[in-house]
Amino acid sequence: MYSRLGGRANFLMVYVREAHACDVWPVGDGLGIKEPKTNAERCEVAARMLKETDMAWPTAVDTTANLFEEEFACWPYRFYVLGRDGRLLFKGMPDVNDCAYPIDKFQEAIRTHADAARN
Repeated sequence: MYSRLGGRANFLMVYVREAHACDVWPVGDGLGIKEPKTNAERCEVAARMLKETDMAWPTAVDTTANLFEEEFACWPYRFYVLGRDGRLLFKGMPDVNDCAYPIDKFQEAIRTHADAARN
């Protein structure tokens, strides 16, 4: 998505609290990641995720105080489209019926708002 639409919008991923930390909420075999206690530890976990997934998106890391997560209710993850003026234009959340994320709607929101901003 970033490679296809990155020229039409600025992308930023914010890494927040680990969704299934093995010492907080172990699910399945997991990755054996413990909940970071410091900001440096959280940055290390985020760096590991970026390396292991080959993600190329610009990335910021929420602090262990979880201020971004609390402000945007983004756990475990959400997709947002913000206008140039900072207004929230789209918030993609999982569907309540099948827990799938509306990636197609997110991509359409980027296209629509990026095209509108150029006109």
